[in-house]
Amino acid sequence: INKRKFLIWGKSKVKPSKKNLIKREKILLKMLAYVVDRFNKNKIIYWFDFSGLLALMRKQNLAELSDVDISINFDDVKKTRTILKCDRKMFSYHEEFISNIKKSKKMLLMSMIGNVNPERIEPPLIDFVIKKTTSKYALDIRTRTISAKEHWRSFDVVKYKGLNLNVPNYPEKYLKYL
Repeated sequence: INKRKFLIWGKSKVKPSKKNLIKREKILLKMLAYVVDRFNKNKIIYWFDFSGLLALMRKQNLAELSDVDISINFDDVKKTRTILKCDRKMFSYHEEFISNIKKSKKMLLMSMIGNVNPERIEPPLIDFVIKKTTSKYALDIRTRTISAKEHWRSFDVVKYKGLNLNVPNYPEKYLKYL
């Protein structure tokens, strides 16, 4: 590969402007408020996971992330799909089925994307991670990784810009596990 055909940019050169981060944050907060409100009303078990959880623990602005991950229980997938398909003004709901070659099963990927002009601002994105929970562990359907029940049996609540967000018990320990 001819290295002269590639530009290597550091984080400082690709970071959005402060003005665009503020716009993105406002949209993301509306999306999160919608999700948290609907999930709580419908008794859907959810918790912030992966990069979203890490950002919350670091007290980082969520709009700086390319996406925010929210895990849901496998048993709540049908209700979640119904809720996310409702509001098309604020965001677009996307789902696709991908094949798991080893198990020859199709897996559902769900996400919501903020309705913005992508030429002006990077759209906020929330990915929903489906976890099958048992009395002993939670299994990530995509990665087949397992986390101990101590993390998701009940949840801690983290306040973020006026929202109360569920995070796994012992979030720092959980993040080390990931």
